[in-house]
Amino acid sequence: MNACFFRPDDVSHHLGQLLAERPDAMLVDHRGRVMEGVFCGSAEPLRIALAPQHRVIAPAPGYTVRLDVTGDDRTTGFYTQVVGEVDGVWALQTPRVVRQRVERRAAVRVPMADQDGLTLDVMRGGRSPVIDVSPGGLSFRCDLAAPWARMRRPFRALLRAEGVEPVPLRLEIQHLRLDPGDSHTRIAGARVTVMGDPAPWWQELVRAGAGAA
Repeated sequence: MNACFFRPDDVSHHLGQLLAERPDAMLVDHRGRVMEGVFCGSAEPLRIALAPQHRVIAPAPGYTVRLDVTGDDRTTGFYTQVVGEVDGVWALQTPRVVRQRVERRAAVRVPMADQDGLTLDVMRGGRSPVIDVSPGGLSFRCDLAAPWARMRRPFRALLRAEGVEPVPLRLEIQHLRLDPGDSHTRIAGARVTVMGDPAPWWQELVRAGAGAA
């Protein structure tokens, strides 16, 4: 169930529970940059921080940033500021309000194997293998060097499979998570809008996911 915590004791308790798990987190700064890391700190006294995965310049104090902390089926999000840095770990201001949302999937995701050959062809981004599809979205592996991978802006791509007509899509990345098989790539989950009339093979594929729900 989705929840909003605004009482100081409830906020502290919820953040303390998260700290014990050291979950993956994603920070979006005031310029739209996406920076990944691990949510860390101490529960008593409550101190929260982000250990960024890569060496990047921390957002300057005074700017509001958003942090999304991800679990198996839920995301905790809040707005905060970076207030200091020690040994590459960014100390964060304790938020006043924390929101938790539970992911509800109305349709089953249809997994794709490597031999299926389903890929996204993104302009200036190369081809990315698709991991799974559903009526409203898909997941795929992406290279962090691609400019669209780290910016939360919609972009267009062609969905391709051997021997069939490609499908033009408009995608908007909803979340990024670490790829356990490759430290240089991420697994992106995206909301999908089909541009124009969808190809019959795509319709059959997404219907398989909707029918299994």
